[in-house]
Amino acid sequence: MEAASSGSDHHVEFTTTHWSIVLGAKDPSSPHAAEALEKLCRSYWKPLYSYARRKGYSPDDSKDYVQGFFSDFLERKSLTAVDASYGKFRTFLLRCLNNFIATERKRNGAIKRGRNFDFVSMDDTEFHGDRNPSLADDSDPEQSFDLDWAQAVFENAGRRLRKEYVESGKTNEYDLLNALLSGDSVAPYAKLAVELGCAEATVKVTAHRLRKRFRELLVEEVANTLASEADVKEELRYLIGLLAAKGVVKS
Repeated sequence: MEAASSGSDHHVEFTTTHWSIVLGAKDPSSPHAAEALEKLCRSYWKPLYSYARRKGYSPDDSKDYVQGFFSDFLERKSLTAVDASYGKFRTFLLRCLNNFIATERKRNGAIKRGRNFDFVSMDDTEFHGDRNPSLADDSDPEQSFDLDWAQAVFENAGRRLRKEYVESGKTNEYDLLNALLSGDSVAPYAKLAVELGCAEATVKVTAHRLRKRFRELLVEEVANTLASEADVKEELRYLIGLLAAKGVVKS
């Protein structure tokens, strides 16, 4: 996917961010807090799981540590001392996970199986180290976590974009044009025009709008993970740089 410009001047309203959800959830009477927290967990479990694997924990232990952490998170055990001054939501989550693992290992050496939150049906063939060599390499766990986080942010923006098209009855249009998010200058516009039953110029305009909307959603996703709007450009530039270095996006 084509990256949003790190110099974007998009203004994002800091009303409902991941931080505001977490801070609001400190209040036991907060409405819809559990649902909002669970959504956050499901959005960002992959970077945390991969981090645990790169720290040397087995696939099963990594899953149980992350699942146990999220169970405590949903029960709001990790929220009593939360302060948005942590800045980046990814930094906060990683710090909390490390604290949780250290506590569990000190308590009983291994986390108990069968916690209350089954966050995902994990495919062993996808996430076990023997099928996913990147989880067993010697790369720095913290740096790799940031890269995985960047990918999760982009995926979240992509899912939101597709949802908008589906709800507008334009699923086929999205599925055909999704590949154009890469910004490929030699995109098969003529072929797509035939498949969509419209003029080639129309396809180009539609593709431009698709990319523009993706960039807007990407900026929103990044903003949601920060405590201050002033940090959005810097964080976006950092995440794009990580993905561009791996050839995942164009800088």
